[in-house]
Amino acid sequence: VVVVGHGVPRVVVDQLREAAPALEAEIGDALALESCAPIHVDVLPAIEGASTLEPPWSLPDWAAGAADPGERRIVVAVTAKGERQDRERILLHELAHVGVREAGGARVPRWLDEGTARFLAHEADDPDVLARARVGDRLLPLAALDKTFPSDGTSANVAYAESARAASIIAAKPGGLGAVLHAIREVPRYAEFPDPVPAEGE
Repeated sequence: VVVVGHGVPRVVVDQLREAAPALEAEIGDALALESCAPIHVDVLPAIEGASTLEPPWSLPDWAAGAADPGERRIVVAVTAKGERQDRERILLHELAHVGVREAGGARVPRWLDEGTARFLAHEADDPDVLARARVGDRLLPLAALDKTFPSDGTSANVAYAESARAASIIAAKPGGLGAVLHAIREVPRYAEFPDPVPAEGE
């Protein structure tokens, strides 16, 4: 993992560089990966700076990170909407996106990609978000989350929470992580669809 800082303190970059090998190994072990191809990580003060990178990213302002698994590129923001983020957890989440692509051999449905990334990054499925969405009749069918997620932060939170819940249900089946890996490898590949916007972090 190659970590490069852009306008952030050197200590922040050094901390992520030190943590990155263990985080990559954690994802590799979980998904039984063998690739040693490099992964490039850009660390920014805020996600808005991603639009100035080369090539540029187009990301929502509520994101704290993003991954382009096909290009093995990741961006991690130190802050999101002015709030300091857990950079190592974000990197773990984004590394999981790269790992899911590698494990599946192709793009999988967005909900499975995001749900697996949240599961592997030890992120909760936000039961409060799900409860409020249910009461407000704002739950989304997983079929609507195959290729992309809503662009507004509130609906995206619901989509992330539903995806995390779906992945945790799969992981609760006999085989645990093996069941998740089986789903990644066996779901339809959606190869006939163009790639959507790169997978965003939280």
